[in-house]
Amino acid sequence: HLQRGDVSIGCEISVSTGAEHETQNLAKCLSAGFGYTLPMSTEARTAAPVDLAGLDLEELTRFVQALGEPAFRARQLYAWIHRRGETAFAAMTDLGRALRARLATRATIGARPVARETRSVDGTCRFRLRLADDRGIESVLIPEAGRVTACLSTQAGCVLRCRFCLTAQVPNARNLTAGEIVGQVLALRRALEPEARLTHLVLMGMGEPLANFPQTAKALGMLTAPEGLAFSPRRITLSTAGLVPGIRRLAESGLGVNLAVSLNATTDAL
Repeated sequence: HLQRGDVSIGCEISVSTGAEHETQNLAKCLSAGFGYTLPMSTEARTAAPVDLAGLDLEELTRFVQALGEPAFRARQLYAWIHRRGETAFAAMTDLGRALRARLATRATIGARPVARETRSVDGTCRFRLRLADDRGIESVLIPEAGRVTACLSTQAGCVLRCRFCLTAQVPNARNLTAGEIVGQVLALRRALEPEARLTHLVLMGMGEPLANFPQTAKALGMLTAPEGLAFSPRRITLSTAGLVPGIRRLAESGLGVNLAVSLNATTDAL
């Protein structure tokens, strides 16, 4: 079982005499910067599948190298996932068949499945998306003249518990991972008409983005990466209820996205 930061993968390791191939494979894993734990028996152990939608390009590069693949495969995978919106490894035809088969058993691409869709007369469409732990989050497509905006959630529920907010009534709120935030974009892109494309993003859905700053910042970095969707930061707006330390962190991050502050009362007590 190999682990580095947020990346966990399975690796076949044999301790039998003369297992030259497995030894070379382990050496590649170690050279990629992963720590390791030998299994209790000679039987291989496989980690839970890795959600590739939550890996930035650097992490994805380490992942493919640990599988014994060259680094350029990471850019191919990243483009398939983020630029083309592909979620089936079998369709990634510029990857070798053996690699596609290994990815199908060791990884997933977390475009969140749609549990419910509600469409308004003005074309706005609200999606109830299901997470891996069966929690639900909501994302919205907002079509306007010359633009299509995706409204994204950053938490399942909201930790701020504002009394006037319906999201505050969701029990056991938790932060979303970067993969779950990016996965909303992947899901909404699939729901667009063939000729339509997302032009703007707003982080104004469920949750307080700045209360989940590390994962929100990582997701924004991935959404603006030139190797992927390459959204301009000027076309992304983050909305906050006014967490001042988070606002400072955002200003110092260099992400360059727009900031909207939602003021709903005259005092903190309210």
